[in-house]
Amino acid sequence: MKNFVNGSRSSSKYYVDILKERYAKGEITENEYSQMKEKLQ
Repeated sequence: MKNFVNGSRSSSKYYVDILKERYAKGEITENEYSQMKEKLQ
């Protein structure tokens, strides 16, 4: 399932940026990051 605010694909970039931050902080694992990123694209 893809979640886009107002149907904008550019919004997915925003969500990927959040994922990158969470991964960098150690809040999510590499596997979780990869899975979530794939769902957003």
